[in-house]
Amino acid sequence: MSVQSEQYFSALLADYTATRDDERELMNQQAALFGVVIAALGVFAALSVSENEGKLAIPPLVLAGLPMIPMSLIFLLQLIGSQATARSFYARSLEREIRAHISSSSTVGGYPSLRPMLYREMMDTLSSLSGGRRIPRFLTILIILTIAVTFISLVVWTAWDFSVFLKLAMAGLYIPLLTMVTVEAVSATIYGRTYFKRLIAETGVRSRRPLTPRTQPPGSPDRGRSLVSYLILPRPLDLPKAAFFLIGALLIGALDRDVSRYPNFWWQVAVLAFLGEFIIYQCRYQLNDIRGLWEDIASPMAAQRGRIPGVRSGTRPTWIVAVVMTAMVVRLYLGVLICALPFISFFHHFVPMLASIFVLAALYETLRGIERRSTTVSGIGFVTTCPKWVVYATLALVSLGYPLRTLLGMLLPGTGTYPDRDIPGSWTSVALPVGWSPMVTVVLYAASIGLIFVTMTWCLEGGGYVTAKITTAVPPVHLYRSDIVRKPHLLVLLRQTGSTFQPTASTQPGDFDGKAEKWLRHPGRATAAWKLALVFASALGAAVAAQILDDKLLGVDSVLLSLSAIVSAVSYAIIRPKVTATWLTWIAVLATLVSAAVQVYLAIAIGQETGAAVNRICLAIAALAGPVLVYLFFEHQSHTTLKTVPPIFTGRFWKNVGKALLRVLIGRETADTL
Repeated sequence: MSVQSEQYFSALLADYTATRDDERELMNQQAALFGVVIAALGVFAALSVSENEGKLAIPPLVLAGLPMIPMSLIFLLQLIGSQATARSFYARSLEREIRAHISSSSTVGGYPSLRPMLYREMMDTLSSLSGGRRIPRFLTILIILTIAVTFISLVVWTAWDFSVFLKLAMAGLYIPLLTMVTVEAVSATIYGRTYFKRLIAETGVRSRRPLTPRTQPPGSPDRGRSLVSYLILPRPLDLPKAAFFLIGALLIGALDRDVSRYPNFWWQVAVLAFLGEFIIYQCRYQLNDIRGLWEDIASPMAAQRGRIPGVRSGTRPTWIVAVVMTAMVVRLYLGVLICALPFISFFHHFVPMLASIFVLAALYETLRGIERRSTTVSGIGFVTTCPKWVVYATLALVSLGYPLRTLLGMLLPGTGTYPDRDIPGSWTSVALPVGWSPMVTVVLYAASIGLIFVTMTWCLEGGGYVTAKITTAVPPVHLYRSDIVRKPHLLVLLRQTGSTFQPTASTQPGDFDGKAEKWLRHPGRATAAWKLALVFASALGAAVAAQILDDKLLGVDSVLLSLSAIVSAVSYAIIRPKVTATWLTWIAVLATLVSAAVQVYLAIAIGQETGAAVNRICLAIAALAGPVLVYLFFEHQSHTTLKTVPPIFTGRFWKNVGKALLRVLIGRETADTL
């Protein structure tokens, strides 16, 4: 045997000896931990029995969390079992390698098949769940089932008299955990070979990584959102839309003051706004991202849009889609658990909110499906045969999300607070808090505002597909990627900017960055969707303000108020791109502010509640100035500035926050030195 072979054989023996020593220590730990698990189950059973018989007064929440103690020990027991599987396969691999260096004729104890270095093979043949002897395998399965059945029975018996929401919370916690530990146990035992093969592959990749800390080179681009960040909050830029729900609740407080005096009214408003925007709408956005997965990947604004991260073109995103769908289920499950609050009703709040949002989503996804199926690829790029009515219906339908939020804010708070709040049949006792006329006016107003939002943002998104500009042509011609026709509504809105556009088959970046262009600053057509929406929103805003202020504002009739708002809107939408002054609009806004101040003074003087008076005036000002302010905001944006994910959702932001706090605490010079 050469020197190199002797060194290799010595290393094998040393490795095998260390593995066997580690195995003996592991067996001792496993036996001791098994006894602790049995003792923990006994203590849990004793506490449950004592509480059930009235000997102990344990709060339900504490009792519901007690099973986590034995379950955590079961987790540790399974981790030791998984390590035992890996150690067993590794030890057997070492034994086979060592036997290859020993004469094949060597036997032990006169048994022809018993050769040295067969101990681990023999032990696994005795008790392996995947191919061991029947009786030891049966006994091992019986031990596992005994612990599992005992634990599950105790948990079910403990939760038997709990409220339905506490039962759901326990089921949502313990069932996934039990499923996870069961999958790990089956993988590490019955499918041990596959388990070990995958472990070796992952170990090989890990062993090639340096052991030094990983650092990001200076000046390297930000890696964007992580999958965890996306799962927690898919669309952070859409959270401000919750303001429409809050505005709806404030409008009810202004139009019907008795509603805001209901018990827990403002708590209802806050929780329902969170339930609608953070739970249900974010779940709906994830569904939209899954359905439009490949469109988002191919989009020139994919990084800015921050949709499902980690998916690349040409790959199968099976596990990522599965994770996103699981997150959707978890999000809705949390929404159900929120209904455990005494002032939130499952049938009066969660169900109508969920149904209305997803009915609207189903209609929208149907129209988008027609748009996708109408797109084909030809020699000159993408072409579409989508009917125009589908395009305009998509624009109209997507803007309905804003009045839906407002309507839910007007209808849901102040309901479902009576004892039978979770009985579906009690819906007959729910009535409109105000008349039909104010409701319809507010809904139309919110729809107009929504149309401004949607058309202006989608126009900027469509501009991101523009890759070149021919300045020698008169007028200049912008070339857009032909794959924009997969979203024909974007092209329709982009053409309304008044510029000249032509398609190009290339999808590569050109010498013109359409994402950074402020398309809404172009002169545009007088009949552009966002301009018409501004006119309607201003008129309806004046009508809403008039209703809030009891149809009068310092004696000025609501019709004159509406005409003033329309003139203001038209001056912004049509006159403003052609002149440098906007004096007409600012006069109207200044007059509104002065009138509001006088109105607050008069309301307080005649004995109205100060808070109610201020609320009514603030809402009236918002209704009047809101459309123009929204229009102004988007007019000065490009897609780059509008759709960039806020820095607060990146790791670099929090590192900078930590550095800033350290500088405040110990001083800039010391912190920079450290």
